[in-house]
Amino acid sequence: MKILRSAFFVLIISLFIELGFRFLGFGDFPIYQIDSSIGYIPAPNQSGKFLRKNEWVFNDKSMGVEERFQESEKVDILVIGDSLVYGGNPYRQEEKLGAQLQRKLGETYKVWPVGAPSWSFLNEKEYLDRHPEVLAEVEGIVWIFNSGDFQDRSQWWTDATHPRARPWSVTYYLLNKYYLEGYLKYLFPNLLFWIQAPEAVSRNPLDQEIGDFNLEIEQLSRHHWKKRLVVFYPNKIEELHAPDDFYESLAEKLEEQVKVRGWRFLDLRKSVEWKERYYRDGIHPTGEGYEKFSKEIAEVLEK
Repeated sequence: MKILRSAFFVLIISLFIELGFRFLGFGDFPIYQIDSSIGYIPAPNQSGKFLRKNEWVFNDKSMGVEERFQESEKVDILVIGDSLVYGGNPYRQEEKLGAQLQRKLGETYKVWPVGAPSWSFLNEKEYLDRHPEVLAEVEGIVWIFNSGDFQDRSQWWTDATHPRARPWSVTYYLLNKYYLEGYLKYLFPNLLFWIQAPEAVSRNPLDQEIGDFNLEIEQLSRHHWKKRLVVFYPNKIEELHAPDDFYESLAEKLEEQVKVRGWRFLDLRKSVEWKERYYRDGIHPTGEGYEKFSKEIAEVLEK
């Protein structure tokens, strides 16, 4: 009898914890669609409010805006990248790059941001290849890179980071995301090879990486866009103040290839206004950082 009472007590406590997490909005986050070509992408036509305050939205093309994608009478700008464009749960919609850039550019522009956490150049290229209608209807593109983007295509590997559906239990999802998988992989790294992330981990020779990029830029240059910009973004620790030879060589080759085709190039590391205080962590900006980042992009686009 005592065991039954204890089990009933644990069940009631667990139920209250689950309801509490759901009420507080811990389970209100984006879900993803997956396949081997694009890896993963935010599912289209979804919205929510993480922790009941950080709203998020994706339209019919998995872009981080509420409006359905269509050509407008404004200057339509596609902004594509990884988590720097995606933003994520820690940010309100108004803090993210797309929204901040929209405010900086004003009503004569329409910004269409698309991205996903840990996307590489190849994931982003796949998105562009899948949506020729987007490329045909915009008047410009802003493509944002960091030095980690020129690696293998990122693939889905666990619901903990890229959930494919709403969790049956938010409590279990949070425990698994922040504790179970992390501790198990730390304790048994060789035994849990089947859940290791096949993300972008291997770095190809620089010439091979740039070769694929050059071909894509050459194809995109056939579009008669008014605005064409490639942005190179430094991480906080190694690259902002003391970039290694790989970073500098990559930045130099990117700049060379885009400028020869009439694109503009922004190396954010060289901006005198970009500071350490604009980083939320090792690479992602704070809300204030996104404001400064969008200002730098807007100034180049409007020249």
